[in-house]
Amino acid sequence: MDGKPSGRLHAAVLGAMDCEIGRVMGALSGAETLREGSWELVTGDIGRVRVTAVRCGIGTANAAACAALALREAKPDLLIIQGTAGAHSPELRRGDLVLAERLVNIGAYMSDPHPEGSGVRTSLWKPFETELMLAEPRSVYELCSSDELLAAARGTAEVLREEGRLSGRVIRGTVGSGDVWNREIARIAELRRAYGTDCEDMESYSAAQVCASFGVPFLCVRVISNSELTGEEYERETASAAQDFTLALLGRLGRS
Repeated sequence: MDGKPSGRLHAAVLGAMDCEIGRVMGALSGAETLREGSWELVTGDIGRVRVTAVRCGIGTANAAACAALALREAKPDLLIIQGTAGAHSPELRRGDLVLAERLVNIGAYMSDPHPEGSGVRTSLWKPFETELMLAEPRSVYELCSSDELLAAARGTAEVLREEGRLSGRVIRGTVGSGDVWNREIARIAELRRAYGTDCEDMESYSAAQVCASFGVPFLCVRVISNSELTGEEYERETASAAQDFTLALLGRLGRS
């Protein structure tokens, strides 16, 4: 597999399901495929950018394993994790985009000791640190997308808005990840209060954690596909909006 011909920018793009990565894969020219285990790394060109696209599968373990594999095999300059998410902010609607300024692990928490028979008090659960593997490992509560990639993403949003190719809102916010799908409004409110989340998914934090350990810049882009707060049911078709945005961003990065 070619890594980065002629010194060109090389980006890895992950999506959990076919509906979250198929559009990106279909846009690759001169694509070639490398199979490792259960994953296929599809590498080709989008304009002047070399791109490796991977369907990682749903969940934190799949995303972490796939991110590590993509970074090892493709050696990209950056990684974009994108797809759908459920809203935690009451202001977000289906089709809105969240550029993750912060990423948190909503599956990492600690509860205080309570005796048998005292019930479960999720409102008292506290965010728990995760270990970031560096030369000197350290524990963190959050990770942050690359400032440079966030700036490029904001610029892309402005251009798409001017061209009439962007209808939903675009915010810089906080994405929470975990092997969970929360539909209880009270629990969503607890998570938003404890972690400051705007939406939730199952992959972004773990992929970002691997990128941080490898020292590779990353960006998380999520489109709202459903909201229990507004009664909007899940629609997988919204995943195309995140991919279209990612394709436009890659084009912009290739021109910079």
